[in-house]
Amino acid sequence: MVDEGNVDSLLDGVADVYSTKSRKVIHLNIKKENPAREDVLALLMGRSGTLRAPVIKHRNTLIVGFDEETYAKVLQ
Repeated sequence: MVDEGNVDSLLDGVADVYSTKSRKVIHLNIKKENPAREDVLALLMGRSGTLRAPVIKHRNTLIVGFDEETYAKVLQ
């Protein structure tokens, strides 16, 4: 189980994060934007304090939540 305390290991080597919130996809380029940890956690963590699902780590990209277009774009 991934929670707030060990999410950093999941983000190791990740440059881009895509997170779905409702029907909106939020893209965050961690390497260029250097966001605050709290901002990244807000995209990744659910109300229960654990990582939202589903999660796919592909190369240097992390996708949290399901969006068919994002999957097609990133996983091609």
